[in-house]
Amino acid sequence: MSVALTLFSSRWVLEELGISNFGVFSLIGTLMMFIMFLNNTLSNSDSRFFAIEIGKNDNGKLSPLFKSAFVMHFLLSILLVIVALPIGEYLIKYVFTLEQSRIESAIMVFRLSLCSSFVAMIIVPYTALFISFQNIVSVSILQMVQTILTFLLAMLLPFYGGDKLIFYAFFYSLIQVIVYLLYVLIGTIKYQQCRDFINSKVDILQIKAMFMYTIWNLFGDLGHLIRTQGASIVVNLLFGTSGNASMGIANQISLQSSNLTNSLNSSTAPEIFRRVGDKDLSSAVNLSNRVNKIGLYFILVIAVPVICFIDNIIDLWLVDVPPLL
Repeated sequence: MSVALTLFSSRWVLEELGISNFGVFSLIGTLMMFIMFLNNTLSNSDSRFFAIEIGKNDNGKLSPLFKSAFVMHFLLSILLVIVALPIGEYLIKYVFTLEQSRIESAIMVFRLSLCSSFVAMIIVPYTALFISFQNIVSVSILQMVQTILTFLLAMLLPFYGGDKLIFYAFFYSLIQVIVYLLYVLIGTIKYQQCRDFINSKVDILQIKAMFMYTIWNLFGDLGHLIRTQGASIVVNLLFGTSGNASMGIANQISLQSSNLTNSLNSSTAPEIFRRVGDKDLSSAVNLSNRVNKIGLYFILVIAVPVICFIDNIIDLWLVDVPPLL
């Protein structure tokens, strides 16, 4: 259901925004991925450390660990916003290939996206706690809520007569903030660690350990980021926002094709870390190997048919396919 709603909403957004505005929105999304890169890498570190403490059955250490992670992300989010705001606006004005009439709109979309990203960076420890406790049901429900609200937003676009790019960006960012706040609310209700936030102490050694663990993943994650999002910037410099619109469509198909595998990895990683915390290393390695094999099968089962019938899929999905560059 989520896949269907996402694909239909993207088609309607493309139709209503037009190729140029859709390309602008996709380009700003790429820029935000670079800005949130370090924070996203640290979020994997949060889940890993939380799951290990859960595996040790030592909840007394989990509360200060949660607060330490929150303080780390809060300070990092402020730093990233201070650095990203002038750099992002400079890139939009002087580096990216945009229509002159859409530069101000692009800057507004960037600011709105930066606001929602700021909230996203702060609440990362909450989402990591859901994942570490393997509360996949709550995560899935919140993701579905976001998908449904985004779908409804796409349905409202035809009825708005003003600048549809600003309208869509504002409410898209608002939807994200609402879902993030729901994570905080539900997390506070479900988990003692969230309620013990005020009374817990910040552990500087744990913050240092999380940063050190992040360094091991940094280069691999950076390579993946450049391979996926760096291409969007190169496409913009060569082909403008029309190229970004094409990349945005391609990324939607790629994301939905790999969605099942990503969900499998997200749901099993905490269990692997929990077994490590419980010193059951052989079981953790065996589970990791099985997940890798199953994930590869999922990719092949979904990706091969998509590759073979991509023209038919795009015709069926978009109906009115944008012309080639």
